[in-house]
Amino acid sequence: MCPNLGDMFVKNRKKAISVSMFTILVLFISLPTGCATSFEPRPADQVGFMERVQTQIYSKVTVSVAVPSIEESRELFDVKLDKEGVQPIWVRIQNGESIPIIFMQLHMDSGYYSPAEASYKTRFKSSKKLSLEKDKYFQEKAFPGITIPPGSDYSGFVFVNLDEGTKGVVVTLMGPKKVKSFVFIVPVPGFRADYLERDINNVYPEEEYLDFNDGTSLRVALEGLPRAVTNEKGTAEGDPLNLVLIGEFEDMVAAFTIAGWDETHALYVGTALKTTSSFIFRKAYRYSPVSSLYVFGRPQDVSFQKSRESIHERNHMRFWKTSYRFKGISLWIGQISRDIGIKYTLKTGFLTTHKIDPDVDKDRGYVFQDLIDSQAVNAIGFVKGVEEAPFSEPRYNLGDDPYFTDGLRGVFYLSDLPVPFGEIKFMQWDFPPIFDEYRDRWFGVK
Repeated sequence: MCPNLGDMFVKNRKKAISVSMFTILVLFISLPTGCATSFEPRPADQVGFMERVQTQIYSKVTVSVAVPSIEESRELFDVKLDKEGVQPIWVRIQNGESIPIIFMQLHMDSGYYSPAEASYKTRFKSSKKLSLEKDKYFQEKAFPGITIPPGSDYSGFVFVNLDEGTKGVVVTLMGPKKVKSFVFIVPVPGFRADYLERDINNVYPEEEYLDFNDGTSLRVALEGLPRAVTNEKGTAEGDPLNLVLIGEFEDMVAAFTIAGWDETHALYVGTALKTTSSFIFRKAYRYSPVSSLYVFGRPQDVSFQKSRESIHERNHMRFWKTSYRFKGISLWIGQISRDIGIKYTLKTGFLTTHKIDPDVDKDRGYVFQDLIDSQAVNAIGFVKGVEEAPFSEPRYNLGDDPYFTDGLRGVFYLSDLPVPFGEIKFMQWDFPPIFDEYRDRWFGVK
């Protein structure tokens, strides 16, 4: 029996209409829901972020930056840019040279937003007039362009992807045959980091500090530090303490911020709920609180992390300030592990814990590469102290995950200025076994 073409046309037409109506409904629902009746941004000089301007000078060029908090951003632009993952950064470039220079905005954020794009993300569905007014405002307040003429003074906002907490801002300027990068580490108010829960500068009374002035005595002291973290009561060992940092707290934050690590939220109701939601729906949570592990009878002083596709997978580090100093500079002991999944356990209140990658030396190597690549260290070395645990006889952390290690700690002397790879010093202490046999070729001595 042949089909009735008329009936087919009617059916297909009804189907097409139904699909079209469904598409329109979806698009309508997905549109911004703002029903603004006014657009009243506040002038920058009335918002507190300008009090936190940082300035650097090189030759005849002066660069200044400031990063508004989320609340300040909302005052400045009268919209919630943060909800769209957008963060405005104020930049001022004063070119005292006799030639133009190029502002490489790509170095600030390769995924930066144009002012029109940032405005469109927060458009007013209910008022085309207000949206046009806002578009104009964003254009007026944006940094004027990438070419800075000689003798000019340019300033305005660059719209980048949102980072909570400390923000690393790189302003790269290019002239004929030379490039200069200005690196700023900018604390942004409003982020409740874990380290704010404790007074890091006063962990120990001054009389308890022990200062070392030579590498030999420092090496012995580092080898004598605890080999692993413990539980709160100190009755069981966990992950190995395989990192040592020499540097002040500000240097540590700067080094890891530039290397792309995030600070960690303190644990409170809001972050606990967000962590739970991220766990259930397998979403990323860049600043998720980490569980407490113990050294010197106290939980970590500060932690950093690099999230991946979901909260189930991330690299994270914990650090404890020691009572040791090297030539007056603070010394930290730390632990890094790579979370590779989630497993169930009766040992935590959440009934789950992360499963770690057992090859913790590769995690140590990740930090080694990261700090070198970000030019954040001027000296690197290795010392004993963790104690070897071969693949055939692994030790276990507090979550009953096995790990194996060559027993060495990576020691990193932080720098507050960029250090090219060729200028990094390698302390001739201990070396990973696979490298040790080649040390005479590397250094020219055995």
